[in-house]
Amino acid sequence: MSCPSTSISATLVKQRAPFKDSGHTCPFKAEVETPWVTRALKLYGQHNGSKASACYDMLWGSGSGSMRNASTVDQAVIIQP
Repeated sequence: MSCPSTSISATLVKQRAPFKDSGHTCPFKAEVETPWVTRALKLYGQHNGSKASACYDMLWGSGSGSMRNASTVDQAVIIQP
């Protein structure tokens, strides 16, 4: 998924300060891959892959908050461990 090139309001620019909204700053923008990568890191780095964790449900589950049902994910191939 790539970041669309759009102009943003001054309010949004201030939220990402001191970083400017130019170049490839996807991690500072909303609705990108970063939350899913962070959840995976937390699941395996902090929770040792525990099936009882909320991170597991978000990555591998099928609930409303899962990656499988996220409106921000265009396409996902989920191969459960």
